[in-house]
Amino acid sequence: MGFKVILSKELKRVFGDKKMVFSLFILPIILIAGIYGMMFFLVDKQKSSINEHVSEVFVQNMPDNFSELMSKHTECNINVIPAGESADTYKDKLLDGTYDLVVVFPENFYENFKNADATSTLPDIKTFYNPSEDNSGEARTRFTETYLEEYKQLLLNERFGSLNYAMVFSVDADNPDMIVQDDGKATGKILGTIIPYLITILIFGGAMGLGVDTIAGEKERGTIANLLISPIKRVDIIMGKIAALAIVSVLSAGVYVISFIGSAVVLSKKSGMGEMFNRLSLNFTSLQIVQFVVLLLGLVLLYVGIIGFVSGVIKYTCINQTENKTYNVGFSFANEFISDYPNCLYNIKSELNIQAITPCRIYICSSELLLQEFEENKENQRIARIAAEQLFFQSYSRYLDLFRFTSEERYLQLLKKCPEILQMVPLKEIASYLKITPIHMSRIRHKLSFDGKE
Repeated sequence: MGFKVILSKELKRVFGDKKMVFSLFILPIILIAGIYGMMFFLVDKQKSSINEHVSEVFVQNMPDNFSELMSKHTECNINVIPAGESADTYKDKLLDGTYDLVVVFPENFYENFKNADATSTLPDIKTFYNPSEDNSGEARTRFTETYLEEYKQLLLNERFGSLNYAMVFSVDADNPDMIVQDDGKATGKILGTIIPYLITILIFGGAMGLGVDTIAGEKERGTIANLLISPIKRVDIIMGKIAALAIVSVLSAGVYVISFIGSAVVLSKKSGMGEMFNRLSLNFTSLQIVQFVVLLLGLVLLYVGIIGFVSGVIKYTCINQTENKTYNVGFSFANEFISDYPNCLYNIKSELNIQAITPCRIYICSSELLLQEFEENKENQRIARIAAEQLFFQSYSRYLDLFRFTSEERYLQLLKKCPEILQMVPLKEIASYLKITPIHMSRIRHKLSFDGKE
């Protein structure tokens, strides 16, 4: 019953907050669609710019028949480097993007081709380009893979009379069905590079924002004390919060995943890049779906545990009857003894209120059983001595610290002992423990923030 109450309370808190609903379920769609839209827009714009650009190509020692061939192409301006002039001057212009490509043919290239025999050295055409400039890279690719390849076929046809005679064989020239693959495995390979990112980053992001608010938010709103003293079991409180956080985190991650994949598919098809997504085969068995859900829930529980329940803090308070005020007289942290020890030994009613201000695992022992265990053997007596020494040391050190250290020094010592206390304990509780006002506490923190010590 308590579990359902906490679960319902947490879900209502999330879905009843318009800002939280917007940030968890609407904002991700806007952001991802916007990011992908901008990315594909820039890619399309870059492609259009490259396709519309007329490349400036400078050629040295260009053969006449190659010049005739290039007269048919208007995608680039072919400029001839005058005879006797060095190509180095033109190569310098590649650095600032003024020129796109410099091509150097061997001298007397066509005459050497006609007079070549089996023992002749293979001529080498040199190209120079700037790979940091997109237009330069595209100019070289187009020149080598289109124009020079066309020129090569022209020369081979001239030498042998037929390209079929000049070529020994071709590869997949007439084989549209050359790709034979398992679409499921291909999809798994693609998704295998995406899913880990989605699971780790997106679920962690959802659990992070909600997990912090689950505990810290309760303390800031001043509702965690009422929650802890309610008749609901602590385990129901914890499990209810974890279950609600898991549900919302998985839903938030689902929004991210759908937005991520949907935006990628839609926008890539519009930009002409949808071939990869058309080959995807998104078919999952029932077992695979169950495994995926279990993995998501397991990671959510892990992240929530890391974020929300790192360690425990206990506070000791007492009431000044005259002033009718409650003062914080001490803290206990993980792996420390918690007790009003003298009153426990002498079976006197304690005037201290000992309260867990974060979820804690506490081992409780009654004073009667404790005294009985102390009397049974020396080992238990040794444990009693260690507990007494530790509790005395805590009280004695705190008493001396009030006189030998300033409030600022005591604050720094507390941070050194428990660095995460600011995330677990309200500032007014820390101020009460240091015997200063909350205003003085704010001044100390303000000073230390400028000094870089906090």
